[in-house]
Amino acid sequence: MKKQILGVLVAVILSPLAGRCAGAEVIDRIVAVVNRQIITLGDVEMEKRYGHLGVEPDLNEPKENTGQREDNFEIVQHLIQQALVREQVQTLAGDEATPEEVKHQFDLLEQKFGGRDLFEKTLQERHITKEALEGRLAWQIRVLKFLDNRFRQFVVILPNEIEEYYRNSLLPELARRGNSTIPALAEVQGQIRDLLIEDKVNKQIDGWLNSLTESADIEILK
Repeated sequence: MKKQILGVLVAVILSPLAGRCAGAEVIDRIVAVVNRQIITLGDVEMEKRYGHLGVEPDLNEPKENTGQREDNFEIVQHLIQQALVREQVQTLAGDEATPEEVKHQFDLLEQKFGGRDLFEKTLQERHITKEALEGRLAWQIRVLKFLDNRFRQFVVILPNEIEEYYRNSLLPELARRGNSTIPALAEVQGQIRDLLIEDKVNKQIDGWLNSLTESADIEILK
């Protein structure tokens, strides 16, 4: 995998609904049904806890003039897409996360929160167990491997695409910023290739998600 979990593509699709933590209150009012998969208010509340923890980038970022109902609706949409992706991932015998991969991502979160003691305190405040978080990270890794196998490995970047980006995007941006040192194409072509790959992969995933959503049987309950 070329991307760290904390810098994932399309964070919207990376977490399982079954990752409820021990000791948390289970609120079982149904808020949506996706191809017979049930999403409850408890799932929404759990997603908020993980979002505040920072496992899912951009989830629960504060928005102006946004109330609780609007926030919940956005998270329900997030969970609907997760459910659709889970159907696809579970139908294939994909690569499972290794204990080493999970530990690496767990350690990154510990570092982010200032060490083990502070991180354990944060988990307790969010009513998230270590086991539940490890399960979520393992799922994220599995999804990223699925996306790599389905999309990334087939992306082709041609030399003229790199040259075009260098000429039409990078150089004007450097000029706008007033950079006096202009790198040669050979110095940055690897970075440009990686950027173009990410862009193509994201566009393919967006189209794939839209297709899944359009063909799914989705009911949102108010």
